[in-house]
Amino acid sequence: MMSMSAVLKKPMDWMGGRSFQFKLIVIVVFIEIITAGALEWVSSRLIGSALREQVRLQVLESQPLLNAALAEDLAKRDFATIQEVLRQVHGERRLDYLVILDNQSKIIGSVGWDERQALPEIDTEVLPGSDDFYDQSMPLTVAGQVYGSLRYGSSLKFLRQTQQRLLREAGLIFFASFLLTIALLIWFGLPITRR
Repeated sequence: MMSMSAVLKKPMDWMGGRSFQFKLIVIVVFIEIITAGALEWVSSRLIGSALREQVRLQVLESQPLLNAALAEDLAKRDFATIQEVLRQVHGERRLDYLVILDNQSKIIGSVGWDERQALPEIDTEVLPGSDDFYDQSMPLTVAGQVYGSLRYGSSLKFLRQTQQRLLREAGLIFFASFLLTIALLIWFGLPITRR
């Protein structure tokens, strides 16, 4: 393993014959690149975390509404109304699929899901993974009695697209500030260091 002095030896040798102004510009640019990289990494983590939390909270907030819309009809075994409510919920919310199961895990109704496929595992965290869905489950209850469950998934494609767009914009801001720093260094730094 190389020591730190060995790693720094080549750049220091290369800068040895250069002017003070050149060394100053190289050092400032190097510091700015490291700072910008750290800021980009931190912003990526913060943006991703905030967006995932927003999705998680939206899903939690929709659960009482979904229960109110579906549980009573499930208790009455009114399958036609259940299917109609599922279609309405599917169209109004950011839910890509909804599947209602009775207490024996038999599918009662579904929208946006091929009933021949096995349902995905429930996600414990909002993480854009291989299927790009946040898959959840909730019991459907009336007066404390469980009549079945609702399985549903919310697409996370918008999450990844939003995060990529925000990071692109942050990168453009960094690039503009980097060019401005170089220009100001050359414009103000060179005349000051000549004196």
